[in-house]
Formats: sequence, structure tokens, C-alpha cells
Amino acid sequence: MKLYLNKNGKYDDSKYYVNAPFNLSSEINRLILAHLILYIIYLLIKYLVFTGYTISGQSIAYLVEHSLSLSSKPEVLPKAVSWISLFSFQFIHFNAGELLLSMFLFWLFGHILSMELGERKVILLYFIFTILSGVVFLLSHQLFQILSGPRGIMEGAITGVLAIMTITVTLNSSHHLYIGKDQRISLWHVYLCACLLAFMLVYKHNISFIITYLFSIFGGLHYGNMILNGKEITESNKLPANSNRNILKA
Repeated sequence: MKLYLNKNGKYDDSKYYVNAPFNLSSEINRLILAHLILYIIYLLIKYLVFTGYTISGQSIAYLVEHSLSLSSKPEVLPKAVSWISLFSFQFIHFNAGELLLSMFLFWLFGHILSMELGERKVILLYFIFTILSGVVFLLSHQLFQILSGPRGIMEGAITGVLAIMTITVTLNSSHHLYIGKDQRISLWHVYLCACLLAFMLVYKHNISFIITYLFSIFGGLHYGNMILNGKEITESNKLPANSNRNILKA
């Protein structure tokens, strides 16, 4: 599949496309598939397999949810498990809507960003921001214990995806995304609508989640501005040699 974009105020003379395949030749798509497979395994464990089995009085599904997701009370878990959960919580999804939205946004914005940075760097940034957001979540619970609510649990990929989305729109703030042949919408509008929908699906009455989401957004904004300032790309308006951006001649 090809995603067509161009700069605001310009039309076919500046139109280009980004390769956004559905097949597994894409490393981004393989990571998305891993999320989907692990969610299916989680559903099988919860509803079909091991439903009658317990460990220390707790069901297998409960142990998966509270050991691999990120708990605001990590002291109740073995230290090894609490450290692992800083990485594993992104693969635990309680909400199918959050999973589908997160993976769609990662596919869309991740492939657009890969034309500038490459897929491997996009995935690396996703993991870095996900882990850092987990640290911020735990720290915010310690700083705002009264306001953060009891025993908050963070799961899902939305924190890393928010950072990737923000970096993408920072680098392409003056671009439109084509919907159909002639209809276009600003990437910023897509971003704002996606953020609003994401917050509606994943928001919990817990200030720690708000702090974590804001960290991902402002962290992505800062990193995107670093690139624009020439710390990662020497000329922000020049296509990299390994870019997937394909100019369409009028």
C-alpha cells in the first residue's frame, strides 16, 4: 500500500508516496504482529486455557495481568518480575479497542517516519520511549501518591506510539495526507484526532497516566525538534539518501 502526501499549498508537483506494506517484509509490521499474537494468547489463557488452574490462589490470567503489566506497587512482586514488566507491559492489552487503535497508528505514523529514519530506528525509538514512559509512570506514583489513585496498572503500547506520532508530525508539520484521489487532510489534524481518540480509550482516573502520556508527547516533540535543528539530519528539507519518499512527477 502507498500513502500519498504533499506539502500544504502544493499539489501534484510535490506529491510523493510512502511505502506502507501489509506484508511481513516490514519490521514494523512484524512488531505489530507480535502484539496481536500475544493478545490472542492472553485471551486464550483467560477464557479457554487454564481457566480452572490457580497458582497461590490466583488464576493464570490474573498473574499474567499483574506480573507482565506495569504495577504502581512493584514492591508486591519479585524484583526480577518488576524489572521485566518495564519492557513487557507494552505487550499486555486489556482493551481490544486500544490494541487495534495503537497498532493502526503505529503502522500509519511509523511508516511515514521510517522514510526519514528507517524502520529499525523507528522501532528503537518506540522501545526507548515505552520504557522511559514506564519509569515516569512509576516515579509519578511515588511523587503523587495521594492524587494517583490506588494500585494503578499500566498496559498497552499507546505511550510509545504517542512518541512516534509526535516525532512524525514534528518532522512533517506542513504536510497533508491524501484520503482517496483528491481529498487531503493535514497530518496535524490526523494526529490531534488520533490523540483524542486514544485518550478516550485508554484514559484512567489517575494523574500518573496523564503525566506519562504528556511525557511521551513532549519527549517526541523534543526529539523531533532535535532532528529539525540538525543534530540528526543536517538539512531538514533534504531527502536522505536511503529515504523511501518517492516523488511523483506531474
